[in-house]
Amino acid sequence: MEAVQLTIQHKVEDSLIQTLDRILLLTGLIQSLAKGTLFTAIAHPVHNGLTILEGSRHVLHGLKVGYGIIVQLCMEKCPDGEFEDVLAFFRGLGLEPSLKGLNLPSNRDAVRRVAEKAASDPGIGPLPYPVNKEAIASAMENLEKKLAPASPGEMRFFSELN
Repeated sequence: MEAVQLTIQHKVEDSLIQTLDRILLLTGLIQSLAKGTLFTAIAHPVHNGLTILEGSRHVLHGLKVGYGIIVQLCMEKCPDGEFEDVLAFFRGLGLEPSLKGLNLPSNRDAVRRVAEKAASDPGIGPLPYPVNKEAIASAMENLEKKLAPASPGEMRFFSELN
């Protein structure tokens, strides 16, 4: 959490550099061990789908992938406790993992277009549940309904960090 706070404050200190070094090291290590066999499930394909939306270029890669992780949890119909733990983690970082939280369009057409692009992504590996544009769109729509804030001022949005 210290690295997150330093990032928000636009400060570079040793703890932030060490955190970033570890992230890069582990990412490279995982990719080299997988040797082309590692699939990304839903998170990165959803990120790739989000890139077709107006305004998505201003949203950081990791924030879009984070949204994809939450969409994947919805597709997996994970237990409520697990979903709430992940949601609490995101919110603990001051982030709201929704299309509205990303300041992206959340209408039916936008969701359909994102889901269509995500479903055709070659990075989707074998999964124990159906992965198609209908399933992804349904998960996204359910997520948006589930996370709709009671009033706009209650949540801090991803765009506030940019």
